[in-house]
Amino acid sequence: MNGDTRSGWSLSRAQSYATGLDAFIHRVESQVPRQVEGSDSSGMVRIVVGADGLPISFDVHPDWKRNLRPASFGSAVVEAFQAASNRRLQAWVTAMNDGDPPAVSDHAGAATSNPPRTPAPAAPGLRPRAPAELIQELLDATGDMGALMEATPMSGSGSTGFGKLTLTLTDGQLSCTADHFWVADRTGEELTEALSRALAAVREDLTQAAASSPMGRIERLAAEATSALRGGEDGSHANRL
Repeated sequence: MNGDTRSGWSLSRAQSYATGLDAFIHRVESQVPRQVEGSDSSGMVRIVVGADGLPISFDVHPDWKRNLRPASFGSAVVEAFQAASNRRLQAWVTAMNDGDPPAVSDHAGAATSNPPRTPAPAAPGLRPRAPAELIQELLDATGDMGALMEATPMSGSGSTGFGKLTLTLTDGQLSCTADHFWVADRTGEELTEALSRALAAVREDLTQAAASSPMGRIERLAAEATSALRGGEDGSHANRL
């Protein structure tokens, strides 16, 4: 490899550690259920939470009025979400404790025994960028940490029933407001459908907010830089670092 030897070893360590960390994360993810379910204490509201920690679906029991007051419906939705989230968190903790994360010292200079993966193909019409270029852009994006810390929390909201039922998800915390008179006139199936419509709007809000947020840009750059480092074994990339 041409260029500064220290730069070459630094790149090798980065490549090897990224490979080991990637393998560890995949092992942990393989042990965590892709979906977990939770319910409120009455068992009348059930929710399924996905791998991203966001709700996937709701289910309101057909006989929900026997065990749940309409005025408590919103809090029951939140309780079911928290129960599912807690189960998901516990699964992650268990998988992490059972795993064996890579240590930086264990991977120093070990690139020959852990060859980097082939880099992911660039998006159509875009040229692959050198790691140095990506890292510089990433440094620029994280330069104003004050602005990042003051960034508005990620939030998504969705309503249905002319605003009678509203779901809001902010930084992983769910809230649900429901007009109890409106709720009292709905069957379990109707409430399930209403929650599903509100959830679809929440997810759309979150997707748009994430794409335009400062952290969204940083995450995209970090992923692109990591991919480039894994595939940057050739001397041309090493020289650019």
